[in-house]
Amino acid sequence: MLHLRGLTQLEVLYLNDTKVGDAGIASLAGMMRLKKLQLDRTEITDYGLLMLSNLGGLEEIDLLGTKVTDGGQEAFHQAVANAMIVRQRDGWKAYHDQFDARRDP
Repeated sequence: MLHLRGLTQLEVLYLNDTKVGDAGIASLAGMMRLKKLQLDRTEITDYGLLMLSNLGGLEEIDLLGTKVTDGGQEAFHQAVANAMIVRQRDGWKAYHDQFDARRDP
């Protein structure tokens, strides 16, 4: 993941179905322009997710099939309140509760 460190202008990054874990996630910490990050079916845990809490511009993060717990998700949401967190795909209930709150005026 070190090869991604210099790509600080990225806005979208798909890492689905890779072996990336918490150690690799540290390489993304400088991607301040990142808006969408897909980490479905990776080895990320609560610890790795919290390493991304400095990405204040993040609008969506997909965590389907990861080792992130409800507690880790809540801690991340406290740090990056505007990020839509996807952890399951169950019809229209795919998005974390704040998605509905953002859509309602």
